[in-house]
Amino acid sequence: MNNSHLDVDSMKIMITGGAGFIGSNLSKRLQSEGHEIDILDIEPRKVQNHVSLSTNKYYQVDIRDRDELEKALRSSKPDGIVHLAAVSRVIWGEQNPDVCWGVNVNGTLNLLGAIEHIGAQPWIVLASSREVYGEMNGMPVVESTEKKPKNVYGRSKLVGEEALLERSKRLGLCSTILRFSNVYGDVNDIPDRVIPRFIMAGLKGRSVEINGGSQMFDFTHIDDTIEGILAAIQKLNSSSIKGESFIDDFHLLTGTGTTLQEIVSFIEDSIDKNIIVRYSSSRDYDVDRFVGNPDKAQRELGFKARTLPSIGIPSTVEKYRRLSG
Repeated sequence: MNNSHLDVDSMKIMITGGAGFIGSNLSKRLQSEGHEIDILDIEPRKVQNHVSLSTNKYYQVDIRDRDELEKALRSSKPDGIVHLAAVSRVIWGEQNPDVCWGVNVNGTLNLLGAIEHIGAQPWIVLASSREVYGEMNGMPVVESTEKKPKNVYGRSKLVGEEALLERSKRLGLCSTILRFSNVYGDVNDIPDRVIPRFIMAGLKGRSVEINGGSQMFDFTHIDDTIEGILAAIQKLNSSSIKGESFIDDFHLLTGTGTTLQEIVSFIEDSIDKNIIVRYSSSRDYDVDRFVGNPDKAQRELGFKARTLPSIGIPSTVEKYRRLSG
């Protein structure tokens, strides 16, 4: 795994959605390097799945509430913002499209509007997703590939990207879009996502359900994802200090596809027993296959994901095994 650190002085960083899976891991890592972290999250402050958030300044704010969001920004005065707050699952977007749009689009517009209104100039990292591309025939997909999202979540993320690019150009903000791909690797993850669901089913002797069966994705370990975010922060902070404009987008992923059947096999090998797989009909809003090209991030950020699922899945299984007792 990567083991880099931020070669910068201590910063004040606000993480929206900082109590979530990626946010709590990022907060812990940045604090370990001496940075001051303010978390903004709709959830009340608490210990999140064994990750203590007790040393942070914590704003319990719904990002759809522009007034409260602006108050938090005025109070925090961050050097930079990592914007992770989102409705973060495709199926949730299909079940509650208005909520998905309200959080992912209006929430992002609120954040950008508040920054403009108070005259702040933080650098911004926007968390986006492979879902903005939709179903791709040619792979691996590069950042400049035409984006044709096929679900509400993907469309909301794309509009958020476009809003960030427009506002950054107009206000002279240093910003970057990071597109994540099937992040996994820790017990803080949402339990119903693919890998946590498969692992817990295997440990408890239950069957797993796969909608469709031909899926292949670029699974990215949480440790690599955090390293990629740090690499982007390094670039943004450097550009901001120099007074340079920096606006770009990057994939944070391995560049290697893994099928769901291979994921099941890795889990079976780790728990030393077979898992019964049940197949059901595919869902028309799901992307079936995606592999991204990681070269741009490696070339321009010096970031390379190093943990393939063949290594990352067994280590993740052990974390869930310890959790389940």
